[in-house]
Amino acid sequence: TGNRLDTSGLTATELNEEREIDLERGTYWRGIEEVSRAYRVRLRADAGKPLGLVSYATEDPQRTGTGLGVYLSSSVRVEWMGNEVREQAGVGEMVRVRLQFVLEPRLRGLYGTFRPREFLLTTDRGTKLEPHDPGATFEIPCGEGGKVLEIGLDFDLPMNERPGMLQLRGSGELEIAAGEERFEFKRLGVREPQGMRKGNVAVTFETEPTEESDAKLKRFGILVRYDTAGPPFESHRLWIFHNRTFVTLETGQEILPAGYETVLQQGRIVGLKYDFPLTNEELRGASFIYMAPTRIVSERVEFGFPAVRISEGEISPAK
Repeated sequence: TGNRLDTSGLTATELNEEREIDLERGTYWRGIEEVSRAYRVRLRADAGKPLGLVSYATEDPQRTGTGLGVYLSSSVRVEWMGNEVREQAGVGEMVRVRLQFVLEPRLRGLYGTFRPREFLLTTDRGTKLEPHDPGATFEIPCGEGGKVLEIGLDFDLPMNERPGMLQLRGSGELEIAAGEERFEFKRLGVREPQGMRKGNVAVTFETEPTEESDAKLKRFGILVRYDTAGPPFESHRLWIFHNRTFVTLETGQEILPAGYETVLQQGRIVGLKYDFPLTNEELRGASFIYMAPTRIVSERVEFGFPAVRISEGEISPAK
C-alpha cells in the first residue's frame, strides 16, 4: 500500500515475536488495530514525528491511542481522545470534546473543515448537549508532517447535569494531498528553463547564476503551479515547503539542500530557490529531484462512538 510505520519504539523481543494475523481483508487501519491487539502495542501519532508502533510500557498513554474510543474509516483513523469540563465566566460550564484524526502514512493531510452543528453529543440520560457555537466553521491545519490533526469542540452543559456516559457522532471534511510523483531535471549546468507536468501540478526548473565566491554553492529555482486551488488551499499551502527536494549525483549519492527561500506565493503558484553544496564537477551527470503530490482530494469522514463510561477525573465539576 506504500504505508510505512516507524518501529524503533519496539523492543527486539517484540519485533522478533511471531503470531498469525489475517491481514488479507479490511482496510489499512483495521490491520493496524489487529496487530496492536495481538502484540499489545499501540499507535504513536504525534505531530512532527513519524507514525509508529510503540510498546504499552514506554509511552505517555495520553498520546498513544488509549482514549475513549477509535473509529476506523477507509483511510482515516479517528480517536476520541477525552473530555473535560470547562467553566467560562458569564457562560457557564461546557464539555470540551477532543478528537484526533490520523491519516495513512502514504497520505499528507492539508487541513480539516469542521462545523459544530454536524456533531451530536448526548448523555446517558438522553440529553442532547448543544454546540457552544453552532454556526461556526473551523479550518484546522494538519500538524507538521501532515499526518495528524487534532480539534477540540465545546458543548454547553446544562446546570446540574453530570453525565456518567457520553455518546458522540459527527463528521468533517479533510483536504488531502495524494499521488506523490517524482519530478526529475537533468542538465543542471545549463541555464535554461525546463518544465514538467504530472497530474494537476506543473513544475518549472532553472539553474540560477551564483557569485564566484559561492563557487561550491549552486542555486536552483523552481516554480510550482497547481491547477485547482482557492482561498482554503492558499491559506494552508505551507505544506508545499515540506516537499522532499534533493540532488542525485552520478554516483547515486543524494545531496540535501543547505537552505532555501520563498520567492513567490500567489494564488496557486509558489516559487522556491534552493542552495546545494555542489562543485562544478559534481553537476555533470547530476539530477535535481522534487517530490510532490499531484492531486488535492477532499474526503468526507463520518464517525460515531458508542456510549462510553466517563471515569473519575475525566469529567468532573469545574473548579
